[in-house]
Amino acid sequence: MFSKFCASIVLVIAMSQCVFAQNNEYQFTRLDITNGLSNNRINCIYKDAEGFMWFGTTSGLNRYDGYEFKVYKHDPSDSTSLYSNYITHIYSGPDNKMWVYTHYGISIYDPVTGKFNNNVTGQLLAYRIYFNNVSSIVKDSNGDFWFLTVKRGVYCYHPNTKTTSFYNRMPGSKIVLHSSYVVDALPGKNNILWLIYNDGVIEAVNTHTNQVIQRSYALYNANNGKGKNYSGMMDQRGNLWIYVDEDPVGVYEYIAAANTLQHYFKGSKGISLNSNVINSIVQADDNTIWIGTDHGGINLINMTSNTVSYLLNRPDDQKSVPGNSATLYKDNTGIIWDGTFKQGICYFHKGIIQFPLVRHYDLDNASLPNDDVDSFVEDANGNLWIGTNGGGLVYFNPKTKKYTQYKHDPNNPNSLTNDIVISLCIDHAHKLWIGTYFRGLDRFDGKTFTHYRHNDNIPASLGDDRVYSIIEDAEQRLWVGTFAGPLNIYNSKTNSFDHPNYPVRSEYTAVFYEDRQKNLWIGRDNGIDVIEKNSNTVKHYFNDPQNHNSLVANDVNSIMQDHNGLMWIGTKEGLSILDARADKFINIEEKQGLPSNNIWNVLEDNSGRVWMSTGNGLANVKLTKNGGDYSYEIHKYNDADGLQGREFNAYAALKTRDGHLIFGGAHGFNYFDPATIKPSNLKPQLVFTDFQLFNKSVNVGDTVAGKVVLTKAITESPASRLV
Repeated sequence: MFSKFCASIVLVIAMSQCVFAQNNEYQFTRLDITNGLSNNRINCIYKDAEGFMWFGTTSGLNRYDGYEFKVYKHDPSDSTSLYSNYITHIYSGPDNKMWVYTHYGISIYDPVTGKFNNNVTGQLLAYRIYFNNVSSIVKDSNGDFWFLTVKRGVYCYHPNTKTTSFYNRMPGSKIVLHSSYVVDALPGKNNILWLIYNDGVIEAVNTHTNQVIQRSYALYNANNGKGKNYSGMMDQRGNLWIYVDEDPVGVYEYIAAANTLQHYFKGSKGISLNSNVINSIVQADDNTIWIGTDHGGINLINMTSNTVSYLLNRPDDQKSVPGNSATLYKDNTGIIWDGTFKQGICYFHKGIIQFPLVRHYDLDNASLPNDDVDSFVEDANGNLWIGTNGGGLVYFNPKTKKYTQYKHDPNNPNSLTNDIVISLCIDHAHKLWIGTYFRGLDRFDGKTFTHYRHNDNIPASLGDDRVYSIIEDAEQRLWVGTFAGPLNIYNSKTNSFDHPNYPVRSEYTAVFYEDRQKNLWIGRDNGIDVIEKNSNTVKHYFNDPQNHNSLVANDVNSIMQDHNGLMWIGTKEGLSILDARADKFINIEEKQGLPSNNIWNVLEDNSGRVWMSTGNGLANVKLTKNGGDYSYEIHKYNDADGLQGREFNAYAALKTRDGHLIFGGAHGFNYFDPATIKPSNLKPQLVFTDFQLFNKSVNVGDTVAGKVVLTKAITESPASRLV
């Protein structure tokens, strides 16, 4: 069983734009022949009543269930196969049947049998339609089907009564049309149907009263009445967006209420398109008009700000549109699908790829200078300092949206000591402290880097040159944690380091954390040492295999105190939540729902949810206290949600003053407002997509042991009937 694609995608509230220069507001997910698509040239897109996506290509019809493709092709030996492999259009027809237009004829797909009927004339006669040159089919809000013919008028089939009405320009017609050559029909509200004629005349007809209530010659006059194959889309305001496929005329917006016409094209004032050849137009849920062009990508028109922007392929960005020739389709869940000329399919919804990504782009000098991000710190003005793995130190100014990079220069002793920056801290004097790998500690005053290194001959030197953690405590003492050696407290008077002799469980310091009681927590590879403020003594927490009420594991990555005073401890083998007042641990591992046991970083958002970066994506945990016990709810996210990758880096996490969260890894970092990330309330509906006996698919009418197993397609057969 497979979950329907329309319900299996998590939808969330649209998120706010982040401040970074190359913010990816529009990130797409791609599908192509490597995923099972029969051909990368997409001509048309359709979603059926069962939730399957259909893609017509130049070499076959493809059904997508959210996991895999099923390909339909012409078989000369099978009269119930496709008429031809070159698919041009797909329309919804009566009885949930799908009308598939090919280069050589029309095939009608019946989901009940899973087969195609190529006797179009017979099917049309069954609907009392006596002309088989049908150019398109439109389903209106009443469930009626409008069959548009070439120069012969319009038939309307009413499924409820199984009757058919016919309309043309002749005096005896129930509605006397302007012309018998209708090229598109757009259903509106209150039984209004807008008809676009080949010569550009636009009519609104009331299908209930059988009256023409509005007729416009604006488009007719704009093109001198020349015959064109117009297509249109009606927006939420009731305006018509009209274009001509394969004719470089741009886009016309017919404002119905004012009976005026606005023309947008390449070079037009105000809103200027980047291509005049239009393939399709849809309106997104946020009311933005998406225009699929030929060689111009997707043009986005914001009607509120009266501006236009362009979505184009970026060779260095797999989340951009794969090609610049776009055929668009919006489904009933708000997902926008883009079929390209030669690069397959991509799709977009603000709730699918949820996390804005900041990363380096080879073709963009203004992007993040280095992708592999190790640490963050925010200064008093809201600027970010970013430590990278090999790219040195990066400063980002959100006002100018510019990055400044500082790297080691062997010819300059005042430069950064090493380009591998592991940890960062800004002290009370606004000095930036920089922990590096094997090159000690730097202090930066905005002009000069001052270096601090370990020296075996100087006891007051730094204990080790691998600096993993830096913190300034409430008394303005700067603590420096290293891979080995003693604890380090910077002495500003002597410009050296004191090494307090606390009884600790290990010399390795992974993380410092000061709680609200001013106790200093030190995460190590052998548990946790807590230097208690009131007594100046050390309390130890460690894993005891014989005691379930102990730390989940000893190798500690991160420590955080939440708003309730609980301590959250991320280790390499799970998560511990400690209620220190009750001396009680809650231990959570993969088997309880975590994406990974390796918990790198832990941050609490402003709503009280705790987020963590792991070895397999992000997770957030909502903890609830019920009496003396706790329950928790876990939501998980991975690279399909827009994360920089599934694996995150050890110290690359920050909560900014405005409540945004940042998590980084080897492929950049995600910067997001957690308030916008909300789990979907959709309950996935299950559908069978295949039925096999002895590893062989069973089709409708196939016999097994002399008996017919399926009388309907598996997608239409209840499970109980298979038992």
